[in-house]
Amino acid sequence: MARQMLSLFNAHGKELASDTDWTILDRVNVFPTVVDQAEYDLPGDFDHLVINTVWDRSQLTPVRGPISPAMWQTIKSGLIGNGIYFRRYRIVRGVNMAVRKFVIDPTPGTSGADLVFEYISNAWVSLNDGSSICTRVTNDTDFPLLDATLMRLGLKWRFLRAKGLPFTTELNEHNEMLDKISGRDRPEPGASLVGPGLVQRFLGYLNIPETGYGN
Repeated sequence: MARQMLSLFNAHGKELASDTDWTILDRVNVFPTVVDQAEYDLPGDFDHLVINTVWDRSQLTPVRGPISPAMWQTIKSGLIGNGIYFRRYRIVRGVNMAVRKFVIDPTPGTSGADLVFEYISNAWVSLNDGSSICTRVTNDTDFPLLDATLMRLGLKWRFLRAKGLPFTTELNEHNEMLDKISGRDRPEPGASLVGPGLVQRFLGYLNIPETGYGN
């Protein structure tokens, strides 16, 4: 019985972790570029990228992407690629290894530029002391990073289903709570009927100095 409950608990945790971009699973990865190296390892707990979070901190500029396969080949193989100088990226299978890699273009000509991106981790379990994270509960001292109520409700309906008992009421209760908690976890900015108010523009004419031209 205990082994079955643990299996159901881990199955629910894995599914719940991938259901929503939970803030507790949002992590930051910073890594330096290496001269003549285009491919970089993704974090071991990488699930998927948070779009529009890739930046070159050394140049204080965003890195464009993810570039579609069609656009990537247009840049790499077509004449238009010779005139595109902004840094861009895609996540694709590595050239020499059957794993996903973070690939940047143009290939760095120097080392030491700091790139950063946010990603959603697949590691939803933490050790008791918080020193490390993993993708499943294995010991009594492990605890889930996800909401305890959702984990309890999920285990309940999965256990009933595994025993061949009615579970629709429990499943609906879980899904209602999931909608409520996920909505609160990452609230959207407020909308205005008159359009956006004060907007922070990172790149534009406000960033251009008024003096110093032609020196």
